[in-house]
Amino acid sequence: MKISDEVKLRFNEKFRIRSTPWLRGGDKKFIEKFSRLVLKINDVPRLLDLGCGNGWISVYFKSKGIYVDGIDSSPIAIRQARSIKETGSGSMHFKIGDALHLPYKKDLFDAVFDRGMFHHQPEYAWEKYIKNVGKVLKPEGLLYLSCYSDTSIKPGLFPRKDGRLGYRYKDKETGYWSYDHYFNDKLIQSLFCRHFSLVDHGMEKRRAPSGSRLLYFVFKKK
Repeated sequence: MKISDEVKLRFNEKFRIRSTPWLRGGDKKFIEKFSRLVLKINDVPRLLDLGCGNGWISVYFKSKGIYVDGIDSSPIAIRQARSIKETGSGSMHFKIGDALHLPYKKDLFDAVFDRGMFHHQPEYAWEKYIKNVGKVLKPEGLLYLSCYSDTSIKPGLFPRKDGRLGYRYKDKETGYWSYDHYFNDKLIQSLFCRHFSLVDHGMEKRRAPSGSRLLYFVFKKK
């Protein structure tokens, strides 16, 4: 089984047992800043929430009047997202799928939002991810990308010091293998700036309780 398939199974199990510490977030100010940029695109922008999970961030975008399509590989997470009671002026729609096989038309979205999914993609999937995101984004559409920084520090794990940025490990809680990749500005821009222009970027000041720290980027499709 490919590591990408194991990652999907792991996250589905995480949502089943409700072991989802990442839902607490930490980069709220960056997300709010991005939503303001999206709302400048048109009156009712359409956003794709990649790896939407149980819809926790989709709800925020909807509350701002944005039409949100959420996609996640976890059937359990999507079931939880669909149970959300709709409020606000926007709209939400959720479906099962993943970033490497996006079931959407070309140039459909004004914005794509990815908080914490790209860093679970193994290197062999990066180009396909970038190609798929670029396909569904409208010209000059915006991409929000948030991923692990190589300044993260976890038990026995020091990416920048060790010089090893990709880590394959077995999750003791679920029994499935998973994959984390740690990035820096130079690596992300080398991957994305062939197809996108950099609009903004930054990094969380504080690490999460787990020791991870997130980089964030906003790109515009060329």
